[in-house]
Amino acid sequence: MRNLGSARASGHPSWVMSAGTVIPVGDALVVLRDNGPKAAAYGIRGAAAVVMSAISVLLLIA
Repeated sequence: MRNLGSARASGHPSWVMSAGTVIPVGDALVVLRDNGPKAAAYGIRGAAAVVMSAISVLLLIA
């Protein structure tokens, strides 16, 4: 069986989560551009981006 390295060395889950953070940010920009409710853009999508960023940081330091 090959040794593919530890999860800490590869950092795979954290980098995937970090890349996924771009999705709610882009969604918020689309909502704002289309004159959607700012509460939805900042409250829902912004909060999702913040939570995903926090999770990716926790995965990086774990």
